[in-house]
Amino acid sequence: MAQLQRTRLGWENEHLAKFLLSKIAFIANPVTVSDDIGTDLICTLFEQRSRPNKKGKGKTEMLFPLNAFAIQIKTDPKAKPLKSITLKRDNVESLLSLQLPFFVGVINRKKSSLAIYSGEFIPLMFSMHGGPDRVRSVILHLRDLIPADYGTQPTKYIPKFYPRRHTCDLVMPPVSTLTTRMEARDQQEPRAAILERCNQTLENIASRISNEFIFKGRKKPDGKPAIAIVAGSGSAKHFRENFRYRLAEAFYNLEWAYKNLGKTKGKKDGFRKEFRAFEKCYLELRKVDATLPKSIVGIVYKRVKPVFATKRKKA
Repeated sequence: MAQLQRTRLGWENEHLAKFLLSKIAFIANPVTVSDDIGTDLICTLFEQRSRPNKKGKGKTEMLFPLNAFAIQIKTDPKAKPLKSITLKRDNVESLLSLQLPFFVGVINRKKSSLAIYSGEFIPLMFSMHGGPDRVRSVILHLRDLIPADYGTQPTKYIPKFYPRRHTCDLVMPPVSTLTTRMEARDQQEPRAAILERCNQTLENIASRISNEFIFKGRKKPDGKPAIAIVAGSGSAKHFRENFRYRLAEAFYNLEWAYKNLGKTKGKKDGFRKEFRAFEKCYLELRKVDATLPKSIVGIVYKRVKPVFATKRKKA
């Protein structure tokens, strides 16, 4: 029975991608068409570590799993490099429900290479513009060259939404390129680059799932990540409760610091002064919210308050 050549080429490209990715990750792909979730491969990065062997002589190299990610494999057209991919509504919905970092890998058969692009701003895109009911298609722009401040200023490069077309434009910056010529010593850099993007994206996925809507971009020159805060109908429902949790967390941490780090009177006074500042915030909020004393922050405040009580000197 005859077979479509383009179908076979697609399989060959996927096998090449699996081979290249296997240099830095464990690979899993759908066993059957019914298992296909819209991404071609699920990969788990690994780290090589040396461990003493059981006989106590020499060491054994072991591979330990790190973060997992999903990747869609595409092929560069013959005439010109692949610059964009359009996702329709079903794929958009799959992307929204996917709780893994998402990448696109583009195979170049001539160079036997796989260029990897990051979807790090996908959680920010859905939080800003909504799900498939509003965003019915997404155009993924694969950019080999991006501005130097891309990712360190998320609000400057936020995904653009076009209401009339119900379409989002999402820039996917390059992360790394894997080649068949890579030796073991060359694998650490691409693995570290992908791992960094995975860590950033997972934090942002968790932020969206937990309804906190505070997203991290790439690290700035000072080593701190850029921050983008999304306000809107979703955030407005949860920001008060989220603040209660943060305030309760502050009380607990100050109690711990006072007991464990307050070795001198000066340090104890410093922690006590900081507690008073948070306490003032709590007491002001209590004036406008009668439910606060029975909430988690009220319960924690009642517990830790005696720790910071100023002891009166005996006459």
